[in-house]
Amino acid sequence: TKWLDFGGSDGTAWLQIRFGESTVVSRYRLVSANDAPERDPKSWRLVVDGTAVEEKTGVYFSARGQAKTFQLASPAPGQTYRLDVLDLRNTSAANSVQLADLVLLCEPTQGGGDAPEDVPSLYPLPCSAPSGGAHCES
Repeated sequence: TKWLDFGGSDGTAWLQIRFGESTVVSRYRLVSANDAPERDPKSWRLVVDGTAVEEKTGVYFSARGQAKTFQLASPAPGQTYRLDVLDLRNTSAANSVQLADLVLLCEPTQGGGDAPEDVPSLYPLPCSAPSGGAHCES
């Protein structure tokens, strides 16, 4: 996959994922795209239901297709997750912003459930929030 935004090289690009129910995401993964490293996000903010929960700056991908996973310090339930791209690897050379993938990783079920599973975030998400905590379904 590839997300490419030709209007977002000026720090206005964003991706928003809306779950059907409140869901706890504990980690997320960004994957650099296949070309043009100048388009890589270098700084971003993760916003959950309108509240900024994390901001990263000065992150560099060293290879094309490289995955980097980030742990949230204080995961909290939310329905809408938004990644605001604030800066690129080389803004003066980039005509757009791109990622190969954004993956949200849900909390495991409470009571010793399965380990978190990758959740494709650019499509409808197979996560639900039953009593006892959010979990990912296969």
